[in-house]
This record gives sequence, C-alpha cells and structure tokens, in this order.
Amino acid sequence: MAETLASLATVRMRTGGHTRALGAALRAEEIGRRHLRLTIGALPERQALRYAAVRARGLDLALSAAAAGLDPAGLRSAWDALVRSRAVVLDEMAGRHGAAWRSAEVGLATVARRLASARTRLANLVVRGPGSADPALYRQLADEARREKELAERTLAEKSAPFREDLSRAEIALQQVEGSLPAGSALVAYARYLRLAREAAPAEHYIAFVLPADRGAIVAVPLGPAADVDEAVRRWRGEILAARGGMGRGSRAAELRYRRAAERLRQMVWDPVSPHVASARSAFLVPDGALVLLSWATLPGAEGGYLVEDRVGLPTCRR
Repeated sequence: MAETLASLATVRMRTGGHTRALGAALRAEEIGRRHLRLTIGALPERQALRYAAVRARGLDLALSAAAAGLDPAGLRSAWDALVRSRAVVLDEMAGRHGAAWRSAEVGLATVARRLASARTRLANLVVRGPGSADPALYRQLADEARREKELAERTLAEKSAPFREDLSRAEIALQQVEGSLPAGSALVAYARYLRLAREAAPAEHYIAFVLPADRGAIVAVPLGPAADVDEAVRRWRGEILAARGGMGRGSRAAELRYRRAAERLRQMVWDPVSPHVASARSAFLVPDGALVLLSWATLPGAEGGYLVEDRVGLPTCRR
C-alpha cells in the first residue's frame, strides 16, 4: 500500500498537483516508517540499515510538495513527517545498546523476553507475507503476534520508566519539539531530499523549515541543489584545513580566503533563512547532509564580524 501511495503521489507531483500529492505522500511515509520500526527491532544492525535504505517512503515527495508551495497546515504536516522519520534506525540501535535495564530491573526479564519474541514473530510474518498460505490463517497469526506484543509493551510500560521513555521517544512529533523550545527562540530544520518536480529531472536539494520565535506560521525555504551546497561546504572546510596547515603564516590572506568561501556558504544556507528569525533571541538549528559538518557560528556576518557575534544565538541540535 505504501509503495502504491508513493507512486500515486509521484504521478500527482509530475502533473503539477503538488497539493493533491501531499496526502498520499504522507500516508506512504507513515506506513513505511511504522513498517520499518516494526521490522528493524528483529533484524541485525547491518540488515536494518540495508532495509532502511530501500523501504517504501513518501518523505521526499512531501518535501518536494513543501518546496513547491503549500498552505500552513500542509507545511506543518510535511515538517511533522520529517521529525518523525529522522534517525529511526539510529534510535533503534541506541535503544539496543541501552537495553541493560531489561535485565537490571527485577521481575521484568521474563516480560522483556516475551516482548522480544512477539516482535520477532510479528516482524517475520510481516516481511514474509502470506505467500501461498491461507490468508485467513495468516491474518490470525499476525493478529495474535500483534496482541501479544502490545500486551507485553503495556506491561513493561506500567512497571518500567525507562521503557516508557523508549516508547514516547519513538512517537516524538513536531508538537513535542515545539513545546520544548524556550520562549523567544526560533527553530530551523534543514533537510536534504530528492526533489521531484514537473519541470525538471529528480535531483537532490536542500530545504529549510522555520518556526518563528512568535510561533507564527511555519515557513519553508528551498535552498537549491544539494550539489552546490555540498561543494560550498567542501570549499569552506578546505580553507580551514589550508589555514591549519599554514601554521599561522600569512594569516591575513588565509582569513580573507576563508571569508570568501564562508560568505558564499552563508549566502546559500543562512541568508534565505535569517529574515524569518530576525526577532528571535536564539535559533535552534537541526542540520542535515553535509550541513552537519558546518560550524554555523564561525560563518562571517553580512556586515562584518562573524555570526557568533550576532544578536541571535545559534545552538545546533544534532538529532
């Protein structure tokens, strides 16, 4: 179903119906994300990463619709899907490494084993599909595994605070992120995605979502082809490495070269966003792609100096 909905959204995008494409894209992403969460808990790490790369998804389509222009409700839905889909596999891997509580808490080891068994059985059923078996029998087996999984989850959630935190973390959405922001702060989330448009071939692009400090309407800011942004990041890093290798010799010339490379980068990824955070005391940044390598505060300001000296602080969130 997720693959069919993604195909439907793609057709609508290519025929200019980006608003009509959003609903199918979001539904495809939701199904694919839930299917991924269901299966990766029972897969080895390498297989989980491989499956995450090929699973059915609609996020690129939703972000393409946001870049083409959506109403405020549509932008919120697209950003919410982005928040829910970030780091799904990494969260699962981190949860495995932090699962020592299962054996540490007295009386929970048996329930934890029952939960792991039910999750594995359900994941195997979902991945394998009914095949040539009786569909009614397949549905019965899947429903039984799902009920056992949900019962074990409820039991653990009632008795274990860490497990409750694990469950709640899996359902973090834009509303929770928004509610955790300090007063007077803005949120800027970058995303690298495969842009589909009627007039061009698919290509990797960047987009930024902005939640202003006054909690007004969400803004989506397309930032252009990812190849251009990534090349600007590469040049910026190259100037840093060259200056470090120079051991301080010709520092003035090195700084000028750095500023030229960094100004180009700032013009691409910060200047289009900055008008929307002008009234904020601080802006929380969530980078993606090559932008995770960027030290935002060291970018030169538009009127001299550096962004670290600007009125708006730039804390960076890595998740």
